[in-house]
Amino acid sequence: MNKLGVSGNILNTVLWFVLMYFFIIAFLTLILLIFIIIGIKLNFIDAITLQRALNRLN
Repeated sequence: MNKLGVSGNILNTVLWFVLMYFFIIAFLTLILLIFIIIGIKLNFIDAITLQRALNRLN
């Protein structure tokens, strides 16, 4: 099993799970951003209210 160029089953498995974790987080973040952008463009989400809510988090 040498899918990622690393020899060893345990190391390949750990590397695969870590890469999939980052891929899933990046994919869900992209989907969330797409929904926010579409919502702002179609006036479902108020951009000023969104900016105020995001500023309160800091």
